[in-house]
Amino acid sequence: MNTTTTIVIGQRVHCLLHGGRDGIVYRITGEQQPQDCKTMGGVISYGGRATFSIVWDNGTTSKGTPECIIRGVQWRIFDEIATQDDINAALSHAEQTEARAEAKKLADAQRRDEERKQHAANNSHLIKVSDKKEWCRERIAAENIRRELKRVFPSIKFSVTSEASSVNIKWTDGPTDNQVAQITKRHQMGNFNGMTDSYDYDDDRTFSDVFGGVRYVSNHREFTPEGVRTAWAADGNDANTIGDNWSYDGSDDYRRIMDVYRDTDLIGKVTYQPKAPKATGPFWSKRGLLAINENGYTREFRKVETAQKELDKLTAKGIKAEIMHGIHRGAIYIRRIDA
Repeated sequence: MNTTTTIVIGQRVHCLLHGGRDGIVYRITGEQQPQDCKTMGGVISYGGRATFSIVWDNGTTSKGTPECIIRGVQWRIFDEIATQDDINAALSHAEQTEARAEAKKLADAQRRDEERKQHAANNSHLIKVSDKKEWCRERIAAENIRRELKRVFPSIKFSVTSEASSVNIKWTDGPTDNQVAQITKRHQMGNFNGMTDSYDYDDDRTFSDVFGGVRYVSNHREFTPEGVRTAWAADGNDANTIGDNWSYDGSDDYRRIMDVYRDTDLIGKVTYQPKAPKATGPFWSKRGLLAINENGYTREFRKVETAQKELDKLTAKGIKAEIMHGIHRGAIYIRRIDA
């Protein structure tokens, strides 16, 4: 820490932060007390009473920089003193840079506003944030993703679920991840920045401003052996290498096959085996009590009225049964009576 140099107007300095910048001190406020400037642990700076305004060579300025900071370990104070003409030229450059930045900021704002209007005009089938003020943006995004996927891929069944800051989309075979991402990623508001360990919102993602957005959109395409076999054959390979129980085995062959599968559109190209029809009740436990499902888990009733309604349904089907009161907790059951 430099605690000896008295800084004057025109003093040239260098800051190591932000990739390194050279600057000129153009204003000093307060009385300098360099001997009072200290650091704690080589990181925290404190002390001093003066503040310094600096114009940088990249056209930006820093106003009111504390004395303890400018004398800290991340700064260098040079002996060279800039002339008033140098200071005036640097400040003029900074004013022009700021003016250009403001003009660009205004132009960008106008462009984004126009994009939002175009999005609203071109997607009348979607829900706008302004139309559902009682809904959160995440819910609106999830609903719009459902609508758009159904419109673009009517033959594919998608699962769209939302959480606090994300929407998760799952489907089997069908379109590729890239095809689906053309729809879903429009609702992602930015990206996670691993360098700063924070989330960076993107102001240019105007679609999510109009139709809802979330931090993260996750697409997951689930495969079937039949889908992988179809993709592998379409690429000119032997489909017989993909068995009905084919799954991940960590091999290079697996990765090559999945690379082909990932890039293959399977809409209308995969024939699935129909699912076995669901078993229909009524179901009975081993003790002859009415069960919840085919697994035989006994159904308990808390009210006689509810049990009587179920008994009436069974009687209408020609099934003989009776209401039985359990011993514990006042539970009520229906027991089948064998003829």
